[in-house]
Amino acid sequence: MAPVKRALSSYMIFCNDRRKEVADANPGLRIGEIQKLISVQWKALSEQEREHYVQLAAKDKERYAQEVAANPAAAADAEDDGEDAPAPSSACVYQLGRVRKVVQTDPDAGRINRDALIAIAKATELFVQFLGTKGYENALFENRRQIKASDITRSIQSIGALDWLREDFPDVKPASASQAKATAAKDKAGAAAAKALPSGLDFFKPHHAAAAKRADASEQDDDAAAVDEE
Repeated sequence: MAPVKRALSSYMIFCNDRRKEVADANPGLRIGEIQKLISVQWKALSEQEREHYVQLAAKDKERYAQEVAANPAAAADAEDDGEDAPAPSSACVYQLGRVRKVVQTDPDAGRINRDALIAIAKATELFVQFLGTKGYENALFENRRQIKASDITRSIQSIGALDWLREDFPDVKPASASQAKATAAKDKAGAAAAKALPSGLDFFKPHHAAAAKRADASEQDDDAAAVDEE
């Protein structure tokens, strides 16, 4: 027997309801961009409009409870093997000793006290939760409930706040020729900006340096292609 499907939240039900409509109205948009539009629509809902989805979520929760009661074995199959019970919200999922070791991989990092370790650990938990949620939204877009690496990569590539991760997590979807040219132009602009950084903004130089490196590589590829054509 198939495992019991977990109940969806009101937001997830709204996403499923609007996804096709938004995708049809915006052909060519990437999954992450479509999800952004849906998120904007969700935030714009009135309390009365949102209540409709809250009620649907409540019904789905009842459905889940009934199916679990009728078939506990199937419900158990839906759970991940070895999944731990949820920890209290005040507890840290990540061991502080491990967090300290990660922080101190930077040779310039000095001593760090317990409060700072807890703050970093909790911030990391929130980041993982955020990235997992975005990955799950991408999975639902393809009618899946299991998050794959490609779902996380798409989230990184489509969310502006995560642009600092893009070099380490390249897009899994092959870019078209026009997209490749646009990316190259953007990287060249970033390289120019890196040379023009004012003093006091050294923090941003690694990111701009990476852009300059990609721009140089793009130029080399263009030169190689021209030689081949000759």
